[in-house]
Order: sequence, then C-alpha cells, then structure tokens
Amino acid sequence: MKYILFLLLGFLLAFYFKDRVGGLYAYEPSTVNTVTYKPPTVGDVVAEIAYIFEPEGTAVVVRAINCFYSESGLNPSAVHLNYNGTHDGGIAQINDIWKMSLDERFDYIANIKKAHEIYLRSHSFNLWYGRGCK
Repeated sequence: MKYILFLLLGFLLAFYFKDRVGGLYAYEPSTVNTVTYKPPTVGDVVAEIAYIFEPEGTAVVVRAINCFYSESGLNPSAVHLNYNGTHDGGIAQINDIWKMSLDERFDYIANIKKAHEIYLRSHSFNLWYGRGCK
C-alpha cells in the first residue's frame, strides 16, 4: 500500500515540476548489439527510491523523491555541467567527485544507491542544491 502512495506522490510531483527543471540536458544512451535501451518509468524510479531509502523512514523517502525530482526531473539520463567543469549526472545528479563514470550514473539503481550512501554520511540532503532538497 505504501508503495502505491509513493507512486502516486511521484506522479503528482512529476506533474507539478514538469516545467520547472532547468539547466539539464538529456544524454542519449547507446545501443549494444542492436538492443535498444529502455529507460525506466517515473514509477520505476519512485519505487526504487522508496525501496532504497525505506530504512530511513517515510519522511526521508518523501524528501528524497522531492530532492531528486528537483535535481533531475527523475530523468536517469539528465546531465548538468557545473561552472567548475565537473558534471552532475543521473537521477540524483551525482557529481564527478564521487568517482562514478557518467554511464554508471545513468544506471538509475546504482545512482540511487550512491545517493543513499552520500545521504548516510551526513543524514541530510545538504549536498544537493535543488529546491526540493532544502
């Protein structure tokens, strides 16, 4: 039941923020052996955030969804070029300093797991700058 609520929350957030995410551009994933990459749906992404952040409690799950939506629009191939020449990539806009390649950051599950690892260092979303992270 709570996953359905998270999915509903994700869709509501997607509708609310759909035109409010700026400064991002999409990276087109490559194809391998003529097999085309099929991106996850917003529901897949929200469910994965809920699953990975669940041990931290419902309030943290909702905050993570809001934060990552404001960072990337929950687009797993979103990339942002920073003023210092580094790139933020994926759902949680993981920066180059975290030693993940862009391709690794575009794997939405790996990206969310790394975001959870970063969150656990300070038990806050202070390292993210999106409006939903504050």
